[in-house]
Amino acid sequence: KSYTLAELKQMFPFDAETPSKVQKEFVANGIRRDDEELDLGPAIVAIERDETLAKQGKLRNFPRNLKVSQSAISKLGIEKPPLVKHMEQFQLPTVWMGTSTSDTRFHHDCCDNFVMMITGTKRFTLAPTSDWRTLKPTCVGANKNLCWANVPHPNAPHKQTAKQIKTMGKVNKIVVDVHPGEILYMPAGWFHHIENLGPTVMVNWWTKSGETVALIKAQKEPDY
Repeated sequence: KSYTLAELKQMFPFDAETPSKVQKEFVANGIRRDDEELDLGPAIVAIERDETLAKQGKLRNFPRNLKVSQSAISKLGIEKPPLVKHMEQFQLPTVWMGTSTSDTRFHHDCCDNFVMMITGTKRFTLAPTSDWRTLKPTCVGANKNLCWANVPHPNAPHKQTAKQIKTMGKVNKIVVDVHPGEILYMPAGWFHHIENLGPTVMVNWWTKSGETVALIKAQKEPDY
């Protein structure tokens, strides 16, 4: 389901004259396990103003990579993605909000990813796993499952070195704009850079690490 910012403001009322500030609910890379409804009102006002992401420790003025329970975002009418049969095969859904000043560097994740656009449009620049040797990523984390490509901004030659421009000339790049109400499926290991084309609200679902080929299994096993 998709919404305009005006519709979201009606669903999550907030005094637009109140100065924007970081919120205890919006923790970077955090997990909100309780089922109490998430108040997105302050964040919606912040992204409508196209504000820069404000940081105070782990707190943010709008959510970025915030895992929540499905019931906490039930007001948005979001259900689990199609094709994967059992909820236990998913991690908690993750809420992302963004403005034109925020993007996500070129990287790949460990798991299948279902991206649901709620508001606004995001531009995804994708590259298949076969470009691993070309992009020479640096992997971080306890299990080395988050891998940053050696070209952070694949669509911005002015931000690239001569070597990075040459590298991108060898990459099998795909650029796709994901609009409200659309779902983008990215298999595990696919590189992606994300750019906000204005204010955006997105929810994504990662499969758990043991379920890294969900779409392939769904095609082969009709009851999956």
